[in-house]
Amino acid sequence: MLSFHTIAALVFHVNDFVNATIAVLKGGPLDASDQLSFNCPPISSEGDWKALLQKTRTDAEELANLIEQMPEEQLAELFGDGKFGTSYRCLRGPIEHCHYHLGQIAVINTVLKSRGEFATVD
Repeated sequence: MLSFHTIAALVFHVNDFVNATIAVLKGGPLDASDQLSFNCPPISSEGDWKALLQKTRTDAEELANLIEQMPEEQLAELFGDGKFGTSYRCLRGPIEHCHYHLGQIAVINTVLKSRGEFATVD
């Protein structure tokens, strides 16, 4: 039997990388683990789902604000400890990462709807 990540797990995963980027922009180290980023807490109620979405939206807004405040010259500078290249590269990467997983979410949502199962990504 095939096993796929849930929509919630993908949302949590993407937001984990948003949070890692925020931490670096605030002067902290780049501390992200692809393996740990899928450790989504159980979503057992609509309230849990809405809380995950709200946190994701709030964190995305914070990241957008931090990027808007960056001087343009900083985009050419090394990001954090420089291990992964420039700020431009390390900001563009999570955007592409988000797009990739949004595509997965769209496919999962389509499959669930075709089976008559409830799926929403409000």
